[in-house]
Order: sequence, then structure tokens, then C-alpha cells
Amino acid sequence: MYEISSHWGIEIVEPFDSKISLESKEKLRRLLELMDSYLAEGDYFELYSCWVGEEGDSREHALTLEMKDSDIHKLEIPEKTYVLIKK
Repeated sequence: MYEISSHWGIEIVEPFDSKISLESKEKLRRLLELMDSYLAEGDYFELYSCWVGEEGDSREHALTLEMKDSDIHKLEIPEKTYVLIKK
């Protein structure tokens, strides 16, 4: 497990501050790029968006993404969302 955070971490939900949302989408794009180099076809990784200390709280949302087919610009990931990302 790795923690990824800077400023607000990855906060992709509207109507959130559009600048932060755009920065978060860029962070996610970079993460997908990085993980693509580590994963074989058919592998996956998991992402969970939450505040520090809330990792054990109940998940409120779930989402599955295909790395190559995901349109990050249309994506919303609110807090407490479990994301399964497949290659």
C-alpha cells in the first residue's frame, strides 16, 4: 500500500475547485502511466480515496476502470471510493 498525497491528494469530484480537480486528474494520469510500466496485461491495482485515518471506514462508492479505456476528463472519484484499475 502506498499513500499518494499533495495538497488535497486526489480529489476528483465536481463541483470541486476546478483547478484542484484538474491537478488531481493529472496526478491520476501520471499514476496510471507509472503503474502501466509495472503491470502485465490482465493485472490490476487498487486505489482507495480517503482522508488519513479513515482507511478502515465503510466504502461509500466503488468503481472499476480499464487503464487503456478510461477517459480521465469525465471521471469523478469522491472520497471513500474504492477503485479497481485493470490493465
